[in-house]
Amino acid sequence: MADTKTIVITSDSHRRIDLMYKVLELHPSADYYIDLGDTQMNKEQVEKFKRKGWIMIEGNCDRYDVGLVKEEYIQINGVGIFMFHGDDYIWYGKYSRDLKDEMDAYREADYPIDLCLHGHTHIFADGYLWDARFINPGSLGRPRESYNKKDYSLGTYMIMKISPDKEITYERCFINIYDD
Repeated sequence: MADTKTIVITSDSHRRIDLMYKVLELHPSADYYIDLGDTQMNKEQVEKFKRKGWIMIEGNCDRYDVGLVKEEYIQINGVGIFMFHGDDYIWYGKYSRDLKDEMDAYREADYPIDLCLHGHTHIFADGYLWDARFINPGSLGRPRESYNKKDYSLGTYMIMKISPDKEITYERCFINIYDD
């Protein structure tokens, strides 16, 4: 029987690679590491994170020639996960019809989509649309949410767990982007 899998999910670090290393240091034993784009890493940095097992998506601020993909599909404990950054599919805060068409194409090819993970907006989101759950972990390096109504100093990321019976739970995690 499969075990519950732990997934670390980041997005929109915008050159704050130090924060990605800190997340890795805080959670060294996750089963999966996913970044949903806009790291703005160079090719050598991307290769280093991929060697550590990270699945990395290309965002609109990433270079096209560093070895990132625009979207990715994986299954974890039977949950079909479609990952993308969001710049191709989110306009003015709404998901585009192109995204629905892309999801339908995956499903017609027998790739079930239960969960969509994306970034781009820098704002945490969790909701349902088109028979799938959509989750955005927020931004690790440039948050657009204020948690104490005074500043935007807390970047966000997520620790998700997927059980063998396909139950999805997560913990939102916060990191002070100004700590040394």
